[in-house]
Amino acid sequence: MLIWVIAIVSLVGATMTTLVSKKLVQILQLSSYRVGGVVGWLKRTKFDYAIRYFALAFFGFASMLVFVACFSEAGWYAYLGLILYVLIGLYFCVAVNREKQKTPLKVTKRVVRLFSVDFLLNYGLSFLLVWLGGDALLYALIGASPLLCPFTLLLSHIVLLPVEKLIGRKFIVRAQRKLNESRPIVIGITGSFGKTTAKNILARFLGVKYKVFASPGSYNTPMGLSKCINEDYKGEEIFIAEMGARYVGDIAYLKKLFAPSYAMVTGIGNMHLET
Repeated sequence: MLIWVIAIVSLVGATMTTLVSKKLVQILQLSSYRVGGVVGWLKRTKFDYAIRYFALAFFGFASMLVFVACFSEAGWYAYLGLILYVLIGLYFCVAVNREKQKTPLKVTKRVVRLFSVDFLLNYGLSFLLVWLGGDALLYALIGASPLLCPFTLLLSHIVLLPVEKLIGRKFIVRAQRKLNESRPIVIGITGSFGKTTAKNILARFLGVKYKVFASPGSYNTPMGLSKCINEDYKGEEIFIAEMGARYVGDIAYLKKLFAPSYAMVTGIGNMHLET
């Protein structure tokens, strides 16, 4: 098999495997980038997405294998099954995107880095598979590569962890330094529900008399709050920080980072008991 054919087949295979990983990236992000959060989600959903990946891999592999079997002596016609695999993969992505999502994936720089490393890993595995196999049958196995996407994604995440910790620490220190220079009154708002609404109402009330900066949207994690401080905070007198918690110790860590003078708890329910 020509090297450029291997390169193209591997490129298509790696692209599709990376694209269908989007839902897993979203869950990883919602789990504060904890592997246990993804594993827990898979269990709670009764491995529904694992079954979907299996179905995608089955139909992708079958469609490519049919063309290999029927056109093995007809040159490049044997590889037309790749087009069908791409169409099936795109349908999978569209179906996932149409699902109602309470908190969609936020395309941050960390997410871009994660997708990039995941793509490179998928491409390397695809290239080795086709190159070492050297025949059309091994090429057809590219269609089964979605089965590997949970493993390659989590491996990419683990590889990037040291880098992300260094980057995260840099942003947090910069945000702390900025707050220390202005010394605003910091108000932390947390709770199982109603955090964003309470934050917006309080900001309007206090805004009558003071210059107020409230964390935008639902930014309520250490990195999210650091980002909005670094990019948007202009030395206002009051900083209202929405503080989210998914795991034990999250609020204590946010308190340590941003040292609120006042705290508001909107309500406590069973929303986060699973973690």
